[in-house]
Amino acid sequence: MLLCVEVCTPGALGCATHQCDTSFACVYPAGVQHGACAGDAGSLTLDDEPVYQDGDELVWRSAPFNRDWIDLRGSETLSVFYPPKIHDALVAQGPNALPTGVYAWISSDPTDASDSPEASALVRNITMGVGQPVEYTRMDQNAVNVLNDTCAEYSFRLEVRAAAGPLAPADAVRPASTDAGLDGASGEGDVPQSDAAADHD
Repeated sequence: MLLCVEVCTPGALGCATHQCDTSFACVYPAGVQHGACAGDAGSLTLDDEPVYQDGDELVWRSAPFNRDWIDLRGSETLSVFYPPKIHDALVAQGPNALPTGVYAWISSDPTDASDSPEASALVRNITMGVGQPVEYTRMDQNAVNVLNDTCAEYSFRLEVRAAAGPLAPADAVRPASTDAGLDGASGEGDVPQSDAAADHD
């Protein structure tokens, strides 16, 4: 028996799937709506995740490891906006200030880990987002754009860090972790500067 397998790549002739169609959407922290996607039905608003202080940095994460992650389709660009505390910290440092670090984790398993019988269980495979699945294409003091430059679908979580300056009040300290010891990990180096032009009200 001769088995014929068709491989679809972006721009491939005769490929009838829409898996690699490009798309763009905005992702907002809870309570934030501004920029190019404000009011767009395709935008996503995340659950409220607090900004906490870790040493001399403010830290925000899109979700814990064991909760819903952000869906990232093939050839999709997501503009992920920062919460106000991160934005305000960057503005206070001057017009050229950018996050001290932006780190992504990706998974090919879109399953919501909170559906697990054990709330702290990790039911998805996880790796640091590097290379084509997570490309940081633009960045400013409002948002970072993340491109999945493949045809595969992933779920991902993002962590953004910014210089905090003086120690924050006691209510801004790091919350108790539910990430089974993984949330202390950080990426290998910072994201290079780029020229995002998202507006901030």
